[in-house]
Amino acid sequence: MEIKEYKLSEKELKKIKKKYWKSILVNAIMFLVFTILFYLSNKNRTNYDFSLILFNILFGIAVLLLFLNLIGTILSSKDLRKDSKERKKIKTTIIIKEKNELVKTGSSRSNISTTTYRLLFENNDFLTVYDVRKNDFNKVKVGDTITLVCAKYSKLVIKIEWNSISIENKGYLA
Repeated sequence: MEIKEYKLSEKELKKIKKKYWKSILVNAIMFLVFTILFYLSNKNRTNYDFSLILFNILFGIAVLLLFLNLIGTILSSKDLRKDSKERKKIKTTIIIKEKNELVKTGSSRSNISTTTYRLLFENNDFLTVYDVRKNDFNKVKVGDTITLVCAKYSKLVIKIEWNSISIENKGYLA
């Protein structure tokens, strides 16, 4: 795996800053939604049975994890500031170790299911997993080489390509 270092352009810097702020926004919204739901589910309770206590524990853990994720994202701003200051990006190749289709089904009434198409990469310092669109997922194979361009310190993806074809998922924040 060869790693090359280049200068980060103004356009690329704007792109990683946008991804960072989107990530904070999504994390904050998820935290607020779960916190409000947690509060409303316990607002006027006078008695708690075992199942409600278990529900509160699990819901509380989810809220705590969302809070920690939000804090971690906010604290990673120092890496983004370092990227802004030094303006360096990394270009490297990584190899697909595994492909996973994660199917999440909705409730029994809705019959709606969503599928996440995920690529897992061999051990490297930059990217371990990346979600792609279905058509890109079907094109690539285990063992294929991916070209990754990312910010040096924050490791936010600037460009990700397979055989010189972009496989960037615009909806994916990492």
